[in-house]
Amino acid sequence: VEVEVNDSLMRFFDHCAKFVALVEENNAAMCQVDAFKEGPEMKNVLEKVASALCLPVEELNADLVQVAFLTCSYELAIKNVTSPWCSLFSEEDAKVLEYLNDLKQYWKRGYGYDINSRSSCILFQDIFQHLDKAVEESKR
Repeated sequence: VEVEVNDSLMRFFDHCAKFVALVEENNAAMCQVDAFKEGPEMKNVLEKVASALCLPVEELNADLVQVAFLTCSYELAIKNVTSPWCSLFSEEDAKVLEYLNDLKQYWKRGYGYDINSRSSCILFQDIFQHLDKAVEESKR
């Protein structure tokens, strides 16, 4: 059986003009995330990573450090390999970076905005239609 990939269902948030306007392209939508990136917890992580890399802290930012952390996380999860990037982070750093990611997902894809939950209605409608169809076919 060939599986049809429907990006408009799986990435519904990319195809909803209202979501794109209210969240995706709205700089104010991520103000809590931006504030955390500038906060003392992230500054501490940035300083430690900059020191480990022998770089001036001004050459790093929260987004770059988060990419390094996610690379570490994905290699560990997918390949079961401890990436060299992992050596940059302590357990406390990992908690800060995980919180940053959770905060971002809360505002961008989670409960932060009402539109986030509404935009998935099309996906669930499709799922329920397929389930109803399967039940009807099994009754025949």
